[in-house]
Amino acid sequence: MSAYGHPQGQPTQAILAALSRQLAQLDDPEQAGMHATLRRMASDAVRELVARYKLKPNSLR
Repeated sequence: MSAYGHPQGQPTQAILAALSRQLAQLDDPEQAGMHATLRRMASDAVRELVARYKLKPNSLR
């Protein structure tokens, strides 16, 4: 669960599991009050993975 809000230094599998939960909650209209926080946490997870693996998101075309 530590990867849920703090992905830095966490195992990749933990970050991906946390990201999956965050995205599922973003699909849930009952979680609308948490969407801003969930988007920030999901963004942090994606940024960590991009930095860790030196990904270039704009080159995915």
